[in-house]
Amino acid sequence: MSECEQTSRVGAYYDGELPAAERAAMERHVAGCAACAGELARLRALSALLGQAAVGEEVSARAMKRFHATAAQAAAGPMWRLVRAVTATAAAVLVGCGAALWVLAQARGGSEAMPVWEVSMVQRSAEGAGSVEEQTAAWVVEDLSQENAHEPK
Repeated sequence: MSECEQTSRVGAYYDGELPAAERAAMERHVAGCAACAGELARLRALSALLGQAAVGEEVSARAMKRFHATAAQAAAGPMWRLVRAVTATAAAVLVGCGAALWVLAQARGGSEAMPVWEVSMVQRSAEGAGSVEEQTAAWVVEDLSQENAHEPK
């Protein structure tokens, strides 16, 4: 991190984007600030390098192919590998849990072994007698009246 808060404005100064008053203030500041003077020197050196670069040269087909391969690798970088791994893990957990629940349901004898009030939360009675709350209360009372109906054997 820079030691001076004004360093972020050196680029605007170098590009001539500051109004005259701010430009004069920045010139005085840069003269006494090593961090801003260093940033200004870095920008000047970068501009000089860009000025020396050949403009208008054709890029070879080999270089373009290499560029596209590098871009493709960047797109398939660590983040996408992580996303694929997490997705695969989630799918495996989902399949495993589904299989475990299926095996557990088969071992318990299907829905018949489940307490009647638990089944009622998923299925509505065809009887239509009373409200849902009354039916649920009746099923809970019926289930609780059975000895150890909800505990595994």
